Amino acid sequence: MTLQETIALFCRENSLLPKNGHVLAAVSGGADSMCMLHLLMELSRREGFMLTAAHLNHNLRGEESAEDLRFVRAHCEALGIPCICGTADVSGEVRRTGKGVEEAARDLRYAFLRKAAEDCGADSIATAHTADDNAETMLMNLARGTGLRGLCGIPVKRECIIRPILCLTRMDVEAYLTANGIPHREDSTNAEDTYTRNRLRHRGMPALRELYPEITRGFFDASMLLREDEAYLSAEAQRFLAAEGQNERLSAKALAALPFPIASRVIRLCCPAELGSAHVKAVLDLCGKSNPSARLDLPGICVRREYDELVFGDAPQATVFPSVTLDTPEGEAELSGTNLRIRWRTLPEIQGIYKSFTSFLFKTEDICGKITVRSRKTGDKLVLQDTGCEKTVKKLMIEHKIPACRRGILPIAADDNGPLAVYGLARARRALPEIGGTALEIFFEESAANDNAE
Repeated sequence: MTLQETIALFCRENSLLPKNGHVLAAVSGGADSMCMLHLLMELSRREGFMLTAAHLNHNLRGEESAEDLRFVRAHCEALGIPCICGTADVSGEVRRTGKGVEEAARDLRYAFLRKAAEDCGADSIATAHTADDNAETMLMNLARGTGLRGLCGIPVKRECIIRPILCLTRMDVEAYLTANGIPHREDSTNAEDTYTRNRLRHRGMPALRELYPEITRGFFDASMLLREDEAYLSAEAQRFLAAEGQNERLSAKALAALPFPIASRVIRLCCPAELGSAHVKAVLDLCGKSNPSARLDLPGICVRREYDELVFGDAPQATVFPSVTLDTPEGEAELSGTNLRIRWRTLPEIQGIYKSFTSFLFKTEDICGKITVRSRKTGDKLVLQDTGCEKTVKKLMIEHKIPACRRGILPIAADDNGPLAVYGLARARRALPEIGGTALEIFFEESAANDNAE
């Protein structure tokens, strides 16, 4: 099988090239990208897609960088391939952001490529990573203690980014360039041992290749197999989340019962930033905590227990809301900081008694002072209407599994002698109304208009 046939088969098997679409090829002028450009040009004629090249001058090597740009532009012009060129101030980006040179260059390069693809209407962006790049990436990830995802190496396809020559070794590339008389540029920094990848490329890989001559292809085959395992486990994690119905709230018991390979992927899917293994284990430990309000601060997110649930997201501030005193015969008011509003009125003759804990009637003669709707206070307690037992409001909220961060915004109707009712939970025996008697009615309702609601 020729190299062209190998690439054509690889691209078909991985659905890389859009039929009648448009591919933007990232061309640095180096051996790998020039090999990819020519192979894609041949494939474009056969498969019927458009091809555009793109080159970014990083301005890191002075005149050498400028010459790279001129070389790529001239070569594409000779081939009849449109070429989009740009420049970037990598050094300035390093000073501005504090990133390393490699990271800053990569971020600027991909931003340029995405913008170029948008401008020319390309469906895919092709980068010239090879099997050697993949082997180096896998080794570096392994040395850092990566999991399965890191051992998968460089993905063949991620969103609109495709790697059509990932199956080729550097020897394949060099042989193709020589056989077809294709020129290329050598980046002088590739000879330096400043960067980790260069040191591995110059020292580590040759030593390993002496022991295992086919190491590069071996790593590529392994990455393809591992990628299938990763895809299966990730799909299982997605199925769990779909069954749970959401990513923000999960059953702590159900998550803890999952096999670790699936549980760890569920946790990573729920978090916006990359997590290390220690972070994942800490979240699983949170599932078994006896403290129903335990919390854990992770990169980019807070994870907390709310009794039987694990909640992913910033915890609402533990707060109170401004009190509302019912000092008029009737009225209504928003309970700022909650998602509730109240309406109240004096009834001269009541016809029935409410059994819910969202509307209340209080015998006017038994109210001590005026009723205030407020947040809980330390020491609040009431004798429960149903049982006649005295209970603190704190214990009542714990029994009903009200999360600690929400206890301050659960309204309490209280007079000068203390709580008469706790919204949604309980009513005191005090100030119980009588049929036909006078009473103060308080009605709570959800307020969709309150922007401060959690």
